[in-house]
Amino acid sequence: MAASSILPKYVRSLSYDAKTRTGILMMEPYTNCDFEECTSLFERIDRKVAAIHTFSGAERDTSYIRVGRSAGWSAKRGDV
Repeated sequence: MAASSILPKYVRSLSYDAKTRTGILMMEPYTNCDFEECTSLFERIDRKVAAIHTFSGAERDTSYIRVGRSAGWSAKRGDV
């Protein structure tokens, strides 16, 4: 698998809470991560990741929440 195109250029930090299966991706202001890239990145850490929250600077950008057994994702912009 190819390296993520956002790493390390725009990423300030990446964290993962294994207990809650939640990832946090902190990026430079005015940047974002595409859905496939972001979910794939955290699924390489834990294939059962349940939620991912991305931040552009100090602002919450997008939250991805795994939906049901289908392993689909719901995306919400801003605070959720």
